[in-house]
This record gives sequence, structure tokens and C-alpha cells, in this order.
Amino acid sequence: MLSQKSKGLTNRLKEKYPHLIAMHDFSHAFNLIAQDSIAQFPSQIVPLVKSVSKHFSRSSLRRAKFRESQTQINEQELMQTLLIPPHVGVLF
Repeated sequence: MLSQKSKGLTNRLKEKYPHLIAMHDFSHAFNLIAQDSIAQFPSQIVPLVKSVSKHFSRSSLRRAKFRESQTQINEQELMQTLLIPPHVGVLF
């Protein structure tokens, strides 16, 4: 029986071609991690997130309003982080 280390395609190819340089697919690994993470969410969350995403992806006006809201929220969070009262104007 083959050990776990020698089972992989990359390891088998490296045995035959020792100078082989293997490049792993990071996007695939990230996708697997994301899927595993999402599986930990309550079952109602994923359909809700997909629904919200569809709502904004189907309209450029909705996307623009969403981006504007994100910008405003980020500015408010920055102000709170810097402990600047919201009525004080700050130029960046």
C-alpha cells in the first residue's frame, strides 16, 4: 500500500522527474476553505446572502447605492475609530 505522501500526483511525478517544480492552485484551495467555512453557517444564512447578492448584482443603480452606503459606513467607522465627533468635518 502506498503511503499518503506518495499517493499524490505531484509526488509521483516528482519521483519520475526530480527537477519538476509543482505549482499548486491557490484559488482552488481558497475555494475549498470558503466552502468548508460556509458549511459551518446556519442553513438560513447562505440563501439570504445569495438573495442579497442577486438583488444588487441585477441593477447598476442598486450597486451604486450600495457602494455609496458602504463608503458612508466606512467613513463613520473611521470617525469613530479616530474618536472624532460626527458633526466635525474632516478632509482627507
